Amino acid sequence: MTKTEMVAKLHEKGGGALTKAKTKELIDDVFSLVKDSLVTSGEFRLHGFGVFKKKLLAARKGRNPTTGEIINIPEKVSVRFKPAAKLVEGLG
Repeated sequence: MTKTEMVAKLHEKGGGALTKAKTKELIDDVFSLVKDSLVTSGEFRLHGFGVFKKKLLAARKGRNPTTGEIINIPEKVSVRFKPAAKLVEGLG
């Protein structure tokens, strides 16, 4: 599902109480809250859905598959998601 599709579905579910522009703004606000939580505390928990956690990936050596040259891969931040049991049960 794309963000545009999400806006359309939530607009429908709301019975048109909010405009599509206002619905998009609210979705952007939710994503912003998730991002802010990851930046400040390193995780975002949504009961019944799952946990997003910030993880630091260490610097490491890699190899260019074309030339075989060894390269240095710098450290970077990644986000991991662990689904809640209720979410996994609902998928099966």
